Parts: sequence; C-alpha cells; structure tokens
Amino acid sequence: MLSLHDSHVFFIPPMRTNRSTPGFSMEVIGDKIFVVRIRPGTDAATKLHVGDQVLAFNNYKINAKNFEDMVYLLQIL
Repeated sequence: MLSLHDSHVFFIPPMRTNRSTPGFSMEVIGDKIFVVRIRPGTDAATKLHVGDQVLAFNNYKINAKNFEDMVYLLQIL
C-alpha cells in the first residue's frame, strides 16, 4: 500500500501484545536524519549522542524521502 502514495489508503495493524520503545528519537533536519533525543539509562544512551547523523537503521538505508516509510515499517508495524 505504501507504493500507492495515496493518503486515503492506509493499514491499521492489530494491537501489539508486547510493547517496545526505542531509547532514542530521530528527525529529519534539512535533507538528513539526526538523533534528537536519547532516553537516559537505555542502551542507546551508551552508544549514541544527540546530533549524531543516522545513515541506516537495522541495515535499512534512510534519507529524508523515505524516513516516514521507515518509521511506519520499523516502528508501527
């Protein structure tokens, strides 16, 4: 459905039984993706710093154009 690029077509996945939240947040700034927040006490806090540029996430190369698709695929589904 992502390839349709139609705002009227969407998928609502079933509720998850196990919740997991990443220890950091990323945002698009200009045409690059950067780490903007890190939750203290997480594994991410030992490996990342605010301002680090993100080139790939779980071997999935990301950029400003496919960032929203990556968030949808890896964090929502």
